[in-house]
Amino acid sequence: MSKIRGFIKKSNGSTLAMVLFLVFVLSATALAVMALAGSELVMSTVTSDRSKALFAAQAGAEKVAQKLDIEVGRIQDSARVTSSEVIKKAIEDKLPVFDDIVDTTDPNNIKVLNEKELNTIYETEYKCQFFKMLSEWIEKQTAAGGEWDGTTPHSMQHVVSKDGKDVTINDGSYIYSIMPPDPTSNIYSKVGSLQANEISSITVKATGEYKSGKHNYKRTISAEFSFLTESAKEIPIIYSKLTKVKVNKDNKPDILKNMAVVARKNIVSVNGNVNIEKGDAICFGTIPTVNGTDINYNADGYKYGGFMAGITKDTWKDISLGNGIKSLKDSIIGTIPGMDDYDYTNFPGSFNIQEGSAITAAYIHTLYSNSSSPSKINIQKGDVFARSVKIENKAHSSEVNLKNVFLTDDLRIDSNNSTVNIGKWEGEKAGEGMLVGLNPGDSASGYDNSSAVIVSGDSNLNINGSLYMGGTTYFNEYTNITDSKMYFSGISVLKSGSLPAEAFRMWDDIEIPSKDVYPGNVFYLFDKYRDTNGVPDAEEYINVNDPTEEDKLVSAGFNYKAKNESQPADSTTVQMMMGSQKKPLFDILDRAMHFKWIWDNFWKDDVGYYSYLNSGDIKIEHYEKADDGNFVKNTAKVKGWCYGAVAANDTVYGPYGGFTEDSDQYSIQKGMKSVSYRNNMSLFVNEFGEVMGSKPVKSLTTDGVTKTAGLINKAVRQDKTVISKSGTFFLNSSSNVVLSNSQVNGVHISKDDDGYLQGIIFSAGDIYVEAGTKFKGILIAEGNIVFLGGADIAYDENTVDILLSEEPDAGRLFNYNASEIVLSNSSIKTIKKPNVKNIKITSWKEEK
Repeated sequence: MSKIRGFIKKSNGSTLAMVLFLVFVLSATALAVMALAGSELVMSTVTSDRSKALFAAQAGAEKVAQKLDIEVGRIQDSARVTSSEVIKKAIEDKLPVFDDIVDTTDPNNIKVLNEKELNTIYETEYKCQFFKMLSEWIEKQTAAGGEWDGTTPHSMQHVVSKDGKDVTINDGSYIYSIMPPDPTSNIYSKVGSLQANEISSITVKATGEYKSGKHNYKRTISAEFSFLTESAKEIPIIYSKLTKVKVNKDNKPDILKNMAVVARKNIVSVNGNVNIEKGDAICFGTIPTVNGTDINYNADGYKYGGFMAGITKDTWKDISLGNGIKSLKDSIIGTIPGMDDYDYTNFPGSFNIQEGSAITAAYIHTLYSNSSSPSKINIQKGDVFARSVKIENKAHSSEVNLKNVFLTDDLRIDSNNSTVNIGKWEGEKAGEGMLVGLNPGDSASGYDNSSAVIVSGDSNLNINGSLYMGGTTYFNEYTNITDSKMYFSGISVLKSGSLPAEAFRMWDDIEIPSKDVYPGNVFYLFDKYRDTNGVPDAEEYINVNDPTEEDKLVSAGFNYKAKNESQPADSTTVQMMMGSQKKPLFDILDRAMHFKWIWDNFWKDDVGYYSYLNSGDIKIEHYEKADDGNFVKNTAKVKGWCYGAVAANDTVYGPYGGFTEDSDQYSIQKGMKSVSYRNNMSLFVNEFGEVMGSKPVKSLTTDGVTKTAGLINKAVRQDKTVISKSGTFFLNSSSNVVLSNSQVNGVHISKDDDGYLQGIIFSAGDIYVEAGTKFKGILIAEGNIVFLGGADIAYDENTVDILLSEEPDAGRLFNYNASEIVLSNSSIKTIKKPNVKNIKITSWKEEK
């Protein structure tokens, strides 16, 4: 025991040292592990940051590739047009180089003597023009302040949401370093004296940079692009006779043919007359909906867009008539400086379309008017296609003059002292027009939407020509007992909306009067099979309330009761308006002929009943050639055919004997005009039924990358006003556009000798046209086109053709190559380039 104690005493110092040594070893190990972990974290961060620098470099190089592809394609088109013009002029000037190649002794029949040599000259001229334009463009890009100026960084960012807020994250930046093109030994000479070296390729270095704390990481992508790829090298072969470069007039897209004003939403005239001298005006228009899809048929007329002549205080503020986010008022204030002081109250407005049609899926209507400043719509040479032509209840003293009108709903006048004329009313010089209600409605669903004519208030309707109307008016203040739907009257053309219903109304709290006292409640059914002379006579009518006439009802095929059920003597009087709309006891024809009988036998000579109708406020006439060769006015019958009765000319016309044609003719007219309507709306719809929808089914635009359907490539020269050498211009704007009498979006434009600006404008938003503007060309908007005062607008084919030939990008904007070189009976066309690359990437690598 004493030895053990002695050993322990001797070992006291070494134990402590051992413990301290173990602690040191463990601490060193822990520090090493921590240092290694930190090193891994730093290495991971460095790798990530270096990757971000590489991503930025790649983004820069890819942007160069996209830019080059678009611009080289544009330069190829320009070179083709220019080289063709140069050769044509050189031949006309009889330059010596062509002495042995073409015979120009007869300028109307240029003969090619050496086709191969002429083609060689054309190929050389084309390449000279191409490389010259390419050199100039590259020089412009790399100049100080240019997009490829090596001193200008291009930042990259993205936005994330954090704690409910948008936070911008920096992804680095890149700069360009363009290696000067190395021209080859090939030199191409123009027919004139200029020369251009061939540029086979260009090398671009995109250096990406990413900063993280004190560290700055850079990586570089070097890309080489070659020009005149195989498709572009295919120089067209020249044929025997050379004529001028011209525009492919026959192949232009529809949107470039005879269209002065095109809007996906609405066309609005405020406080002035919009005079469209030539060309059609077309818009789909705003249609009010219940849930964003289904049409709200109970919506007020002021909720509809289309052609809007005049505007009200509430309409200015309606977001649905704006862009869906902002109202027209707010959009204008945000676009035009100083417009926040504008008086956004009630204004009249007018349209005068001199040589063109007006086409919309919505309304053509006057919204506000007064006697001192009446709103007017004049379209007397072209046609009108619309859901409805309407004068709203605040548009008093409006005047509408139309020629041929085709509607899917109603023509309606809801104001006082207003006049609508169909056809020309100039006495013996009157020109006939046509009013067609395309929609007869569906008897199975109760004619919920059918075409008719209603004249309310102290206003007048005059029709000189044909009338084809397929639907019925409604007595909208009265509902059916069985299903609470509106009664339909069986009258296609009617003065007043619901007033005549008072004459038919059967009151529940009084004894049913006799037919002599209150004839409206005694229903007379016309049996067309008994008609022998084409005129509805008394013996051809059946009183459905007379029990003794049951056999006549059965023989006429009219069974409003079960066949085995006899009609008791005390049977309830059958009203004209009786029966559910879904399963009506009387269809439009039955009600129309009943109304005709009531008028002829009870109403026309009774001042009291006559006052319910005022049929003299509607005049319908046509002219027929007499035996002596003169044209004589005819009102004995209505020219055309209607399913319902027509109350006009101080009388009532019925479907049997009252019209010059029959239902088959109406069906033919309906079919023909439905096709015409669809064709005129082809920018927005494929089938006629789609005109009845709440939104257009076709898009106007494509982004130039995806295969989105559309006529306009919105990626071409976006937000740049491109002015051609002749002074015409085009603008592809990603936002609202302001057009005045001298400028477009602040860019000054030269006028022609008549004071007109000339060009093509496309706006992805609205176009606002200021008072006094004179413009030739085409206005196109995805949103609204609003005329803030009087303006003169005209489609001008010459302006369009010049612009397309001088600025190939104008054609590319519409996915269309405009120019062609006509040679003998054949032609050289510019190469179509959808989904074709104009450059070739010959090298793509990272520089170490």
